[in-house]
Amino acid sequence: MSGAGPGSTRVAAAAMLRRALDGDAARAGPHLLVTGGDGTERAVALGVELTVGRVPSATLRLEDPGSSRLHARLRLGRQGDATVEDLGSKNGLALNGRRVAPGPAPLHPGDELLIGTTRLRYVDPLAGPRTPAPAALTGAGDARAVREPWTTWRLLAAAAALLAAAALAAVTG
Repeated sequence: MSGAGPGSTRVAAAAMLRRALDGDAARAGPHLLVTGGDGTERAVALGVELTVGRVPSATLRLEDPGSSRLHARLRLGRQGDATVEDLGSKNGLALNGRRVAPGPAPLHPGDELLIGTTRLRYVDPLAGPRTPAPAALTGAGDARAVREPWTTWRLLAAAAALLAAAALAAVTG
């Protein structure tokens, strides 16, 4: 994060470790907040790849009748960049209220996906604040933002949170 000192790194790492130790490891790193049509919400950790749909083989299985068997795929890149892709679903995929075109579309923290009546909000507690992209990158008048790439401390903090969650599971499980 630009302008962040070493103290903010410790605070962020401590918060992620607390979440992991409290049994909420899914929220320690990049995740989706999944809200069903009935209003129930759950956090789902986002790994390198996550598939969404009704089939049992989907990483995130939805009971939503508006979801296709394999509806969408989300991916995390090595630099912390996230994308979503419609897998040819019958009812389509909406990103922040707009239908997703064929091919991968970038995801940013706070973005919301809609599959049937199920809402999936992308959360990345490791991401720095979004800063406006230069006009040369986005075109004149375009207000899209770019994300800073992950830095070493973010990766170490995420690894520490996952190790703490695994250790807790081994001790309690």
